[in-house]
Amino acid sequence: MKVDREIILIHEVSHQFSESIIALQNVFLSIAQGEFVVFLGPSGCGKSTLLRIIAGLDQPTSGFVEHHCGEVSTESFPIGFVFQDPTLMPWATVSQNIHLPLKLAGTSISDSQGLIQQQIASLGLQGFEHAYPRQLSGGMKMRVSIARSLITTPQVLLMDEPFAALDEITRMRLNDDLLSLCRKQSFTTLFVTHSVFEAVSMAQKIVIMSPRPGRIVDVIDNTKPTDDPEQWRVSTEFAKRCAYVSHQLRLHSLQATSEALIQ
Repeated sequence: MKVDREIILIHEVSHQFSESIIALQNVFLSIAQGEFVVFLGPSGCGKSTLLRIIAGLDQPTSGFVEHHCGEVSTESFPIGFVFQDPTLMPWATVSQNIHLPLKLAGTSISDSQGLIQQQIASLGLQGFEHAYPRQLSGGMKMRVSIARSLITTPQVLLMDEPFAALDEITRMRLNDDLLSLCRKQSFTTLFVTHSVFEAVSMAQKIVIMSPRPGRIVDVIDNTKPTDDPEQWRVSTEFAKRCAYVSHQLRLHSLQATSEALIQ
């Protein structure tokens, strides 16, 4: 995957839900164009909140997110967002669900057929164009959700634990297909997971976050010796990398707990 210039700067972002609940604290991170970044950390550490702030769905209490030389807005900075739940319209077909962002932008489904068919082909949805969500497996629903998020050709794809509810075989297949799409289309991916295995399998950079209040406590370079995900997953180096990331995750969690007890 090509990594180029900086595309996102997260500068000292904090977010507070109430006087007693601080979700994020002084988060700073630079993300390069084309980079695949995975956020890893315990539940409640602010990973999803950070993604929502990057997307412009929430505003930070302090700090800011910048794209190039301008602050992020969903209008000037094309972003795709894939949630853990596919959130498909049950009354709409696969094609109609994929078309939704273009429909909201005022483009008819007839004028969007080329783009819709392109996404259907790239996500392996051929033959399901007229199927309804109730007729799809969990993995197929997620493919539709990804296709819908990519139809506007976003610069950045945000993914909040998109494969957490899927079985391991389906999850690995979608991991591999997503990596292939990233290589072909060169979009930047920010991906939230609780799985060390998934993080090491996919990321170029793994960002470890502390228990709440969420802070970035480690950034691990996850450069891989091969672009073949299956070859990478069965390698000795992959097992060592998983063990190292697990150790760092556990170490920082223990340190955060000790600091909280001291305070």
